[in-house]
Amino acid sequence: MTVTEVIDYSRFLKNGIYVTESNNVDFDYTPIGSVVSVTRGAIRNAWSYSVDTEKAFSDIGKKVKAIGADGLITVSYTHLTL
Repeated sequence: MTVTEVIDYSRFLKNGIYVTESNNVDFDYTPIGSVVSVTRGAIRNAWSYSVDTEKAFSDIGKKVKAIGADGLITVSYTHLTL
């Protein structure tokens, strides 16, 4: 079985937050901190469980704005099944 997901970062861009999975950008920036987000629990559909990425990304966006940041660099998304 193959499962393919697309991670949509457009909600961040709409809120003025630049997002890249790369650790190299072609502009100067001042690092403010690291963001670590863990989401527990999932939504069950007919075939599997999935995390509510809308809620997770909303929470991340609020934290980023709260510390005065406007970007996320070297974004990594990992899905673990326990």
